[in-house]
Amino acid sequence: MRRVWEFAKVTGAGLLLAALLLFGGQQALLGAEVQAGEAGIRPLAGNAIRQSGGVVVEPTSLIVSEPADSNTFRLYLTGVPTESVSISLAATTAECLVSPAVVVLDAGNWELGATATVTAVDDAIADGDMDCTIQTGTTTSADGNYDGLEVDDVVVTVKDDDEVGILVVPTSLTVGEPSGS
Repeated sequence: MRRVWEFAKVTGAGLLLAALLLFGGQQALLGAEVQAGEAGIRPLAGNAIRQSGGVVVEPTSLIVSEPADSNTFRLYLTGVPTESVSISLAATTAECLVSPAVVVLDAGNWELGATATVTAVDDAIADGDMDCTIQTGTTTSADGNYDGLEVDDVVVTVKDDDEVGILVVPTSLTVGEPSGS
């Protein structure tokens, strides 16, 4: 990991803020206060570092096949939440199902994440491969860093197992000729 340090000379009193981009795209705001006549700086009282939360979905596209093939995707957070974070999941068409309907991430599983399973739904229609999007709801949490976040949807391609054809019944005939005169 490469570290880059930048220094700024501060003169006089005031507030010094630095925005940081941390590993995994996580952002933080670091603040320090400088008082006139004091040597050095001191961190801001209270929440000196504010992190903005994020949700990662991997992968964001899947393939499943009729009649009942399944595949999985994972959701995880970019940092430790102070409260649990809920994300609803729903299929936008009848071509597939998703389970569970709600994923809950918290301080115990934020990094490993939660797995959701998508299963193809069989139909008797030769309709070709169809897309079924797993729509993710915005996050709900009492942790302000993780409440109301948009989450990537997952696009699922459902491979069709039905073929177009013509069925001829019966498959054999017997034809008789009338007797001649």
